[in-house]
Amino acid sequence: MAIRAEVRQRVEELTAELRLLLHGEGGLPPSGTKFIDMEDQAAEMGDVLAQALLSQVLEQQAQQAAAQPSVCCPQCGRAAAPDAEPEPRLLQTRRGEVTWRETKHTCRRCRRAFFPSEP
Repeated sequence: MAIRAEVRQRVEELTAELRLLLHGEGGLPPSGTKFIDMEDQAAEMGDVLAQALLSQVLEQQAQQAAAQPSVCCPQCGRAAAPDAEPEPRLLQTRRGEVTWRETKHTCRRCRRAFFPSEP
């Protein structure tokens, strides 16, 4: 997947801000910092960014799915009611754990619990 030029430009701007947050005024690591340490820190920041991006996207998708006017049970096809509280979800990805909250539905007829999904 190709990243658009304007997205790359914004990432460059955010990177400058992150350097200041990580290293303070000047945005540079202490003199004598080994390259491997800088690389490890950059990789960790990439992982944190990937986890945050995935968590936000999954949370939004779950909210959209929960907002559907009627959700049908995948087993019997009848309307299913949403449970009162969203369930915390956790997924292990290549970049670390991703968390979000998702509304679970329960079919009163066949008593199946499920999370609605997009087709």
